[in-house]
Amino acid sequence: MAGLLQNSPFYRKPFSSEEFQKSNVLVTIAKARGVFPVEDAITQGDFAILLVRALNLPAPKGGWNAESTTQTLASQPAPIAPPGGWQINAPLKESVMAQILAPTVFRNTSIDPNITVTPVQAYSLLFQKFEIATEGHFGVFLVKALGVPEPAGGWTKQTALDFVQKEFGIDSGYGWSPNAPLCVETFENALRKILLQLKSGSAAPNKPGNGSFALALPVWSQSQTGFSEFGSAGPQAQPDAASKRNKQVEAFLNDLRHNGLIPSSRCATISTLALRAITGSQLMGGDPPPPASNSIPPED
Repeated sequence: MAGLLQNSPFYRKPFSSEEFQKSNVLVTIAKARGVFPVEDAITQGDFAILLVRALNLPAPKGGWNAESTTQTLASQPAPIAPPGGWQINAPLKESVMAQILAPTVFRNTSIDPNITVTPVQAYSLLFQKFEIATEGHFGVFLVKALGVPEPAGGWTKQTALDFVQKEFGIDSGYGWSPNAPLCVETFENALRKILLQLKSGSAAPNKPGNGSFALALPVWSQSQTGFSEFGSAGPQAQPDAASKRNKQVEAFLNDLRHNGLIPSSRCATISTLALRAITGSQLMGGDPPPPASNSIPPED
């Protein structure tokens, strides 16, 4: 991958480092997507076409187009349309998507009401009955679980990731990208490093709590080692306790695996439903998500 990117605008650290260029580690699909940030939003018209398919509405002769789908959705017994009507060429925002989906069984996890919706996010929500969590979702999950005071305007995916990188020195390997799908490997590696810092008392030295945060929310009711137990160690923790801390963190991650919250494949993606189950509460208020049914998170 480093060789392929060399003459492209995406060539940056770590691709330019010798260690990366000699690495035999395989590139997951989720990580590859993170190299090429997806900034383009899906339009309201394209989203409407996906939505009529997801709702199994009968297609007219000649198939669906943006005009016919928006008219059909708006004419349903419970009209499916954003306030003010459909604007088929306008980029779709998360807050608008929530309003469109209100009469349906679908629910999005709106983290930033002003952020636009990518095609991948729209497809995963409508056809998998859940959203694929992004690295941005992971950042918001962390700051919410840590009980970090919200900045002016609230947490966005980007500001949450900036906080994680600044306070914990944690990177995803290729650089955090708010809309890149969150793969198991990135989730586990980052969470492991953060929990070890919290347990040792070395995290966020300029913050209250003797050099560490106390995580505010329980992770999983059956976990033997919950989030609330991390961050309790003071800065004077002895080096010989490192082995014990490692065992506690691994036991915690094993609990998540055994409860089905982390897929077994390190290449798999994680759903936003799993992140919310881990914290034991929704990341934001609003209607609860629909049942996960029998859907299995996609392996890529």
